[in-house]
Amino acid sequence: MKTQTIKQIDLFENIESLPEDIYKTILYHSNYDESYYKVELLLEKLEKLNYTFDYDLDAIPYNLRQINN
Repeated sequence: MKTQTIKQIDLFENIESLPEDIYKTILYHSNYDESYYKVELLLEKLEKLNYTFDYDLDAIPYNLRQINN
């Protein structure tokens, strides 16, 4: 049986196509330094808007995607 892999697109690579509230939230937080506190604050705000992302030890967000409910 074949397993189909669905590749998700990192929405950070094309933020201009996002809804305006998401776009403005990302732009507002892009002025902050790259720290865990700042990236977690951005994550918290985006999760309230049904988006999430990943980040590593460098505190740089990646893999922005919409949360499927």
